[in-house]
Amino acid sequence: MEYYNSNIPSGEPQTDDNALTLKDIWALCISHWKWFALSLAVCLAGAAFYVFKSVPVYTRNASVLIKEDRKSGTVAGDISSAFNDLGMSVTKVNVNNEIVNFTSPDLLLQVAKNLELNVDYKLKAIRYLHTIYGSSLPVKVEFLDLPVNAGASLTLDLVDTASVKLGEFTRGGDKIKSKEIPAAYGDTTDTPLGKVLVTRSKYADQAQWGRAILVTHTSPQNAARACRSRLSADINGKNTTVIDLH
Repeated sequence: MEYYNSNIPSGEPQTDDNALTLKDIWALCISHWKWFALSLAVCLAGAAFYVFKSVPVYTRNASVLIKEDRKSGTVAGDISSAFNDLGMSVTKVNVNNEIVNFTSPDLLLQVAKNLELNVDYKLKAIRYLHTIYGSSLPVKVEFLDLPVNAGASLTLDLVDTASVKLGEFTRGGDKIKSKEIPAAYGDTTDTPLGKVLVTRSKYADQAQWGRAILVTHTSPQNAARACRSRLSADINGKNTTVIDLH
């Protein structure tokens, strides 16, 4: 004997009255639209704040050609030329050694000392502390009594074309209580960090007066390590002796 449910029409699928449809989901979202709008506003505000406070990163690239030590008219030179004609380069210069030289700690330490990279200048702005150098740097600060490896900082206010004010002294991360100290260009000034000499650069006339500059002194070794962390050197191509620095 066969049994069947007479309440379900033949050929129609059985449905569940508790199933959640797309229309129900849409109605649920609409009923809580304020929370979605608030979440979107918070995310946009956070993204805008991050972009506003992020410090721009600038890059510079350079390419260096390493000359090959070839002597024309010799058997070795003829063999090298023959290999080059076949698309097989025979280089008498170890480019990898040159890459090691470019990124060596000793060379970068010498660069840091020659360019005085252990003294950093940052312009206090609304968005961030913006590093200034070259044509945007109006002054040069020398810490005459600080040890080479000492960490210290001060703020410098450009008062006018003849003088500045020094303040907010720190040493080894510790703040030093002191009033602002006026300093004249070209004269040594006694400060909690010892004698400090402030001189005008040739770009001083282009300076933005009234903007404070944060001057930080660190060791040349730290400056060299910072340079090394940002420097990369690669061979331009498989059969070249060109090194790309970036």
